[in-house]
Amino acid sequence: MFKKYLFALVCSFVISVLLFNLPALADVTYDDVKVNLPIENNMEPDDTLPILESDGSAELTQDRVQGDYAVKVSAVSTADSVEYSLAEVQEDFVGTPSIAQYSKIKLWVKPGPKAQWIKFSIRYRTSYSLLTCDQNGDGIFEVGKDLISGKWNEIVLDLTKHQDSITEAEGLKAETNGNSSEWYFDSISSVEASTISLNLAEMANSKTIKTNEGLQFNPDTNGKYDITPTILTADSQQFHRVDTTQNDF
Repeated sequence: MFKKYLFALVCSFVISVLLFNLPALADVTYDDVKVNLPIENNMEPDDTLPILESDGSAELTQDRVQGDYAVKVSAVSTADSVEYSLAEVQEDFVGTPSIAQYSKIKLWVKPGPKAQWIKFSIRYRTSYSLLTCDQNGDGIFEVGKDLISGKWNEIVLDLTKHQDSITEAEGLKAETNGNSSEWYFDSISSVEASTISLNLAEMANSKTIKTNEGLQFNPDTNGKYDITPTILTADSQQFHRVDTTQNDF
């Protein structure tokens, strides 16, 4: 009896400690977690401004979507077009900037005075490939068609739609019309792919079976299902399969 009382007392103490310290534990967990994306440029003073190759200038502006600043790029009057780097892979990024994993780049763009068109290219080492994810697929985002003049437009660039066989994106370059045009940019970041291509037949094990509807639990000879979680493997990746239709059995 004494042992049961002592055990209950210890459990109560442990639970009370955890409850009182739960907010602190949550704060530590939240603060320690950071999403690591290959490309991320918020266009703030601590970030890298667009690097112009020639015929223009870049400066911070408070005409922005979020944060404190955005960037305005201005072309000189004599230039037909202007090219510049918008973002590069972050120095602290761990991993490979694979297009299969990070298949999109999201950014905000505002065409200013005399802005007519813009092109985007991704860079891998010294090679560039034009993105063709605009409305008609020619790689030219046109003001009045793909973009609204004088307004902030959110663009999601599909990196799988490009002209060459690049499989990684280490940078994003823009080319815009010249002739004193003005362009504004804010909040550029990679977007991780939300889907993974898997071979379901390869993943099936002794407890599962592949059907036209996907991967399901396999009934035994009595028509009963073992619905305890099972581990599925594909390409050296492990996935827990948990049945969500057990009320039908």
